[in-house]
Amino acid sequence: MIMNTNTSSAFVMITLLILLIIPSSFFIDAEIVDYPSFVNGPNSWRNTLSTDFSFWESAGVRPILVYGMFACGFHCSFVGENCLFAVSIFKSSSEGNSSFSAQVVWSANPNNPVKMQALLELTSEGKLNLKDANDTVVWSPSTPGKSISRLNLTAEGNLMLFDETNYIVWQSFDHPTDSLLRGQRLVSEQKLMASVSSADSSEGLYAFAVIDGKFVAYMDSDPSQSYYQSSSILSAEPEFQNGKFGSFHVADSANFIQLGSDGHLKAYELKESGWEGTDLLPIDPCSYPLACGNYGVCLEKGCRCPDDVSENEAAFFSPTDLTMPNLGCSAFSPISCESSLLQSFLELRSGYSQRVSTSLFSNTIALEDCKEACLKNCSCKAATYTKGS
Repeated sequence: MIMNTNTSSAFVMITLLILLIIPSSFFIDAEIVDYPSFVNGPNSWRNTLSTDFSFWESAGVRPILVYGMFACGFHCSFVGENCLFAVSIFKSSSEGNSSFSAQVVWSANPNNPVKMQALLELTSEGKLNLKDANDTVVWSPSTPGKSISRLNLTAEGNLMLFDETNYIVWQSFDHPTDSLLRGQRLVSEQKLMASVSSADSSEGLYAFAVIDGKFVAYMDSDPSQSYYQSSSILSAEPEFQNGKFGSFHVADSANFIQLGSDGHLKAYELKESGWEGTDLLPIDPCSYPLACGNYGVCLEKGCRCPDDVSENEAAFFSPTDLTMPNLGCSAFSPISCESSLLQSFLELRSGYSQRVSTSLFSNTIALEDCKEACLKNCSCKAATYTKGS
């Protein structure tokens, strides 16, 4: 069969064109659309798809304000069901193009994502309201006795709200979520709260704060469990600036500091391959709570499940995911408060490296009494015993 060469060439050209216009990753080079850095009220912005598929839309970002490396607006998952009113950071080049890799560094509603058709409204009465698609207000900044007349995004990524006299009545730098930007301070009344995961923006288990003049990283539980505390007293409110954040040395090229869902505090900078983080806490991997997930045992060589077996050689635990041992283990027979008399302890000895804060230890107690006390407490899943306490 003889193929028409003109038709073949046209097919090749169309195929190449399609391959060129479909993004292969979240890094997209495109001209930056001219968005303002400030807007005056009254005004409103609806969370809807753009009429043209821009590089913003490809990453789920619908800007309201843009300044330098920062964008403020609706930031949505790719299914469009979970959207935040947020500030994100991205890389821009000197040629005016954007090598896009947006990373959220502040959000107004991490625990209450909104959907498509949500509305941000700056009212004529000077109120700023974020409303979900059903018209429910999910966030409104507290500005007692002050009205808001202007939204302003600074070159540092600080979202500022001004009144009619040009007075700052609220700013995002005073209300951090999980990140800090250059020029931002962490004062004693504030804390960073890690998200549950990269796919779930709601507040997770880990927190980082300044307590009694020291940096403290802890699991935000009851009672809280610290896994890092700085040794030196901070001389002032720590500011992320000029390669330093309090007692931490940070690379000059770092753009933001973030507390991750795994409890790691990292300084991030954008490389060719994406955002690259460097750990700031000087502790070993096994010092992090849940470093190996539920029931996981942290070893110097990695994570594993408790390998003790019963008298009939039946194992008690199995990996949640064989390919990712850090996700922890699952019990073959779930622990039940109603069956406490049928339950006992597995003792972990050699090679076990999980660190436990000494502040959690109670009064001096015998080993068997410690076991009995835990078995009688329905919320107790494990006990740590060392040197008679």
